[in-house]
Amino acid sequence: MRKHFIALAVCLVGGFFYGYGQQDCSNALPICSDANSGGVVNGFGFDDFYGNSVSGCLRNGLGVTTIETNSYWFRFKLAASGQFGFNITPNNLSEDWDFAVYGPNPNCSVLGLPIACNYSKASPTGYTGVGVDPVTNTRTDAYDLWMNVNAGEEYVILINQYSGSNSGFSINWKGAVITDNATPLDCSILVDLGPDRNFCVGQSTQLNARTFGPSISYEWKYMNTTTGLFEPFFPAKNGESIFVNTTGNYEVTVTDNTTGIPKSDDILVTFHAIPTAGNPIDIVLCDTNGDGIETFNLASNTTAILNGQTGMTVTYHEFQPFAQLGAAPIASPYVSGGKTIWARIQNDANTNCFDVISFDISAAPPPIANKPPDLKACDDDFDKVMIFNLDAQAPILLNGQTAIITYYDDATKANDRKGWILNSNAYPSKTATIWVRIEPSVNSACYAITTFELEVFEKAMANLTANLLQCDFDNDGVYQFDLKSLKDADILGAQSIANFEVNYFSTQTDANNNTNVLPNPYTTVSPYAQERIYARIQNKGFVDCYQTTSFTLQVFDMAYPAVSANIPNLSYCDDASDGNDTNGFYQFNLTERESVILNGQSPYVFEVNYY
Repeated sequence: MRKHFIALAVCLVGGFFYGYGQQDCSNALPICSDANSGGVVNGFGFDDFYGNSVSGCLRNGLGVTTIETNSYWFRFKLAASGQFGFNITPNNLSEDWDFAVYGPNPNCSVLGLPIACNYSKASPTGYTGVGVDPVTNTRTDAYDLWMNVNAGEEYVILINQYSGSNSGFSINWKGAVITDNATPLDCSILVDLGPDRNFCVGQSTQLNARTFGPSISYEWKYMNTTTGLFEPFFPAKNGESIFVNTTGNYEVTVTDNTTGIPKSDDILVTFHAIPTAGNPIDIVLCDTNGDGIETFNLASNTTAILNGQTGMTVTYHEFQPFAQLGAAPIASPYVSGGKTIWARIQNDANTNCFDVISFDISAAPPPIANKPPDLKACDDDFDKVMIFNLDAQAPILLNGQTAIITYYDDATKANDRKGWILNSNAYPSKTATIWVRIEPSVNSACYAITTFELEVFEKAMANLTANLLQCDFDNDGVYQFDLKSLKDADILGAQSIANFEVNYFSTQTDANNNTNVLPNPYTTVSPYAQERIYARIQNKGFVDCYQTTSFTLQVFDMAYPAVSANIPNLSYCDDASDGNDTNGFYQFNLTERESVILNGQSPYVFEVNYY
């Protein structure tokens, strides 16, 4: 940070900061004189103690969770060395004010312990401070020991009042440094924006150049990163302070309008990215010896937590408050029986910019991968590919266990947990082997592998076949059919008998359910009745891959005509029925012998034709 000063004579006179509370260490009001608030001090800004409940003698107040309640911060720089102190005088002497002094040359991000501090109740005289009570001229409970200071040292003072009901205070300096030196305090800090500041994106900070004087003017500028020059804001910023929330160099010029003398200072304010913790995975190790304790590689989650962010560091902690404070990081490998681990990811450039996330570690009994049956499907379009629901195997695979299941088309992938099948509920596949990984948590070192087969079978086609009509040689109306020799070839068609088989049933339901297969040969049941037979052709490897067709069986009596010797010939004399009784021709009625030919068989069942 560059500093620009022009000589300016400043006397040690009383200053006033009417109600303008400087509520953060980073924008502590620079002073080189006694001062009086002239009004109530109310509230505080950023928690300069980052959630801590103790700083030296200071504690959280009743009903609050912060050390600061109604606070004012001052900054001063010594121009001489020696004994140094101050009095804090409440405007209402019954009020209780506390203070802490940090330095020399403190870092507001890490204040450390105060070198002077008082938290006592209001003293009988009403004063508190460093040195001795101005009324009793002794060091009472409300006063801390004299400070021994050196020229060039800077300090900050926090003055705090817990109740919020106050009338303000004044502060005046004392000690040998004050009484023995004409210019005990360095007034060059009056226009001093302080050291460069680091914040997190989303925060803001107040740059305060407030200077005591009867007539003071201010001009703020920012650095143009292209030209490297400071340029005025537009519209102009001419107040004693500004709020900024973007990274940049900022400059203020303070002019004493009485003397016309300007003083300048600039500051670099950087807003660092707040990391976002990526999602770690729970770590579950196999407790193979049953002692419940394993050694965990916490750092295996570092890459996931970083999630591609650079310039960040990840640490691991046993408790959430420790992670939030960045305290007590634990080493990896870490021996444990299982617990919740808190990870902190922080920006290396500003460790106050951080995020925390948790994951669980546990030692679990090795999972069991129960082998399920193979999945089979009938190829419905002859492309040798079918859709399988792999997830349907889960109940058998787990058998009551609680675990994560992933499916793979390769053994190496299953062991590496890479390239698992995403569409496991509708997975298109030919005949193939599926590897299954069972684990209690994602990417656990504790896992088991098993396999099952996906089998795609050729679809069965039931070719149509003709009905069977059979003559009954004994005319009892029933007949024994060898269905397999009569019909298998027709129904199979070009399909191989090595892969397919045909069975016969008396009902469509039996054929669909593959129950009550008819014996072969098969004897009809009702004489002369037409019977429908249902044929089922199925793939021998997967009987659910089938199709059905049907045909009928019917038995007819065999015709047994009279033997020729028993059928009288037809003999007639030539007559004139054809118009000529001498031509040797006669018109015979062949049916005259039909009853003889039928030999007693019904003319309604049999018919006689002549050739």
